Amino acid sequence: MADYPNSIYNPRVMENRPGAVYDPLKTKVIFAEDFNKDRDEIVAIQTELGTNPKGTFSSVAAFLTALSDSISDLIDALAGKQDVLGFTPENVSNKKTNLTDNSDTFYPSQKCVKTEIDNLTSLIGNPFQTISFFDPDQYTFVKSGNGICYFWNSAIELYSGSTSGNYAGIYSNQKYCIWNEFNTIISVDFILWNQSKTTGQEQYIGFSYDEAIPVVTDSDHVLFKIVNSRLWCVSGNEAGSETFDTGIDVPQGVQSLKLRFEMKLDEYVKFYINGSLVATLSEYLPSGFYWHFIMSFKTTANSHSGSAFSFFNIRIKDV
Repeated sequence: MADYPNSIYNPRVMENRPGAVYDPLKTKVIFAEDFNKDRDEIVAIQTELGTNPKGTFSSVAAFLTALSDSISDLIDALAGKQDVLGFTPENVSNKKTNLTDNSDTFYPSQKCVKTEIDNLTSLIGNPFQTISFFDPDQYTFVKSGNGICYFWNSAIELYSGSTSGNYAGIYSNQKYCIWNEFNTIISVDFILWNQSKTTGQEQYIGFSYDEAIPVVTDSDHVLFKIVNSRLWCVSGNEAGSETFDTGIDVPQGVQSLKLRFEMKLDEYVKFYINGSLVATLSEYLPSGFYWHFIMSFKTTANSHSGSAFSFFNIRIKDV
């Protein structure tokens, strides 16, 4: 009884009788090599097919017939679902030579690509912007007393001095787009690098329509505020300003505190600290599209030394 299809045939190896040497030109003589070659071919075919290739069917032919019928049924079923799936067979015979002409009736998949590209290229401003500090001429520095501003390529550091009421701040001469009129989300990231003191100071970093230093909150603005060590979230417009106490105290010293806010036009401003959502503000939403980056530091109590805080890696991106 045959081993196959339950298992692969494992034939014994035949040998020629003593003194017989295989000669392929002797076509009327049967050598062991002839048997072994045929059996090798049989084993190769069985190995390729695998054991039990008919499965639960009566034969391999029955299995292939059933498979063909199933594929035909599936094709027929999908043909009736194309509108639901949002796909229409592409008309290769009418293919055009450019994306625009292919974007409607002829090639609906290219229509999807073109629509997405149109949306991306219509964004106001650059969908990914990095605010750097390589060129101080891109900023206006405002101070009182002995306030100081240091530019460190990708970072900026402010000192407000030791006398109460002293302040130091900068705002960008360029305005950045941090709202998107297509109602997608814009994300802005900051990293707090160093906080020299945790008392007697008020700090702001964010974006404002106004250029005022110290920061004012009577026009469009989205800001992180630190009073002494407590971190606040601030959002507003000319009608008012909404603030939220995060309950988080910023530690003194060198650190990498990740701050981020996300804004969706006419819906909300969300504030994140180290990746965790801490506040969602929606009462007084800003409405302008182009704002100044702004950062200010004010001393609120006399001290024996000036105060400083530093930020770097400030990025604006479309989410």
